[in-house]
Amino acid sequence: MQLRRMKKVIKKISFLIIVPFVKIVSFFINKKEKAIVIFFAGKLGDLVCLTSVFANLKQQKSDYKLILIGRYPFTKIIENNPYIDIIRIFKKDSERLTWKWIFNEWIFLVKYKVNYFFNMIGSFESGILGLMVNSKKKFFIVHGHNFLS
Repeated sequence: MQLRRMKKVIKKISFLIIVPFVKIVSFFINKKEKAIVIFFAGKLGDLVCLTSVFANLKQQKSDYKLILIGRYPFTKIIENNPYIDIIRIFKKDSERLTWKWIFNEWIFLVKYKVNYFFNMIGSFESGILGLMVNSKKKFFIVHGHNFLS
């Protein structure tokens, strides 16, 4: 029990140590396109309810790319959604908790000027990704999905 807790603490500390270095590197990368990132791991019904939010975001911020990071297979329902420009998929919740996955997502997102990062998962690791992409505004949701109210 103590060993598991110690591993979690070490993992969190290592994330916090690496974030400043990643932010410095991302400062020097040329970003051309503005983006809104929505990090979502909910179920099918929640994703269907968010469809109108995607439409509103795209109407208000038409010059932004709308990027959804979501869990498979629930992202299948919105594959052809005209308001979402890019869908990034993770297959299991345990996949998004790894260093490798977080860095792969950062490498993809660093080329965009992420102005809004909606973290609808509320986990430590997804919050770290929000810090790493250097977004101007971060919205962290722990319970519920009422980030526009």
